[in-house]
Amino acid sequence: MYMEYPQLKECTVLIADDETHVRQYMSVILKPFGFKEILEASNGEKVIDLYQAKKPELVLLDVNMPKLLGIDVLKSIIAKDFNACVIMLTTINVKEKVESFLELGAANYILKGTPPEQIFSIVHKTLIKKGLL
Repeated sequence: MYMEYPQLKECTVLIADDETHVRQYMSVILKPFGFKEILEASNGEKVIDLYQAKKPELVLLDVNMPKLLGIDVLKSIIAKDFNACVIMLTTINVKEKVESFLELGAANYILKGTPPEQIFSIVHKTLIKKGLL
């Protein structure tokens, strides 16, 4: 199931969460994809800066971020790049809230606490959906 994808060897991913252990956990799960670079951001302003500077092909974005909420970061990214591949990270398991992320342009969402195999699968399916695989 875990394998490197040659088409991702030139791709960058940005993991944005204010909790270090969540960023590290997601990084370990994403490593087998074979991304060229895995960037990390701990607040919303840093996400915007890194997105503009590095143009990552994939962003995993926490909903509750300091300095700028994840939902506002999502709006900013989508306003600049309608085809951006952003997966929201959330503890919110309310259908209406999750649907609002998707309506605003998120490609998918991951509930925190989801088993690693399912996270890998969600990312894999999202990369296919967005044409990156």
